Amino acid sequence: YRSMLRVAGPIVALFWKSKELDKMDALYKKASTVNLVVGAGMFLLIWINLDSLFQFMPAEYAAGKYVFLFLGLGRLVDMAAGINGTILLTSKRYKVDLLFTSGLVVFTVLANLALIPMFGINGAAVASMTSLILFNFLRIVYLYRQFHIHPFESKQLWVPPILLLVIIITGFTGRLDNTFADIAIRTILAGLAFFVPIYFLKISDEINQWVNTTLSIAQNWLIKK
Repeated sequence: YRSMLRVAGPIVALFWKSKELDKMDALYKKASTVNLVVGAGMFLLIWINLDSLFQFMPAEYAAGKYVFLFLGLGRLVDMAAGINGTILLTSKRYKVDLLFTSGLVVFTVLANLALIPMFGINGAAVASMTSLILFNFLRIVYLYRQFHIHPFESKQLWVPPILLLVIIITGFTGRLDNTFADIAIRTILAGLAFFVPIYFLKISDEINQWVNTTLSIAQNWLIKK
């Protein structure tokens, strides 16, 4: 995600210079879709293995399970928002982002003051998640009202239900006594259950192209062997 932001910066600046909002809108949507799919996949594979991973840590670390849940969801929304920050910061309205950032800081502090006494570390995680969601919502709305661009496509709607369904199914499966084997098998099966539908539904052309190229290279390697 961070690598994409670094790469997108000069491209977005070029689009502003040439006033190609249609290309910027297309890039905005592509970045959002790729980030959503990859972020959701990473979130899935960590979440379903979290209990196993905690077995390698002191017992008190298990209390952080829902901290990961809330922070992970907040970061996933941040990734799905795409390159909204890059677009805003390279535009003539870049000063507005300072207002959003200042508001984010104030909201985060107030949310932490309100939630930490009631929910402890989980309260801090909820405050961070809420701040990220609100921050990106304001950016998305502002960019749409000012420049009529947004990061969403209808095919992205498939990702949340696929993610939720795989999590639910995985939650009903038993765990193996061997933790390493459990992590490996659970990761492979859940990864296939998530990414195979993503591939055949053609949610992201970029991801499909990468998969096709990888499969082609692997096939050619096997033929040579």
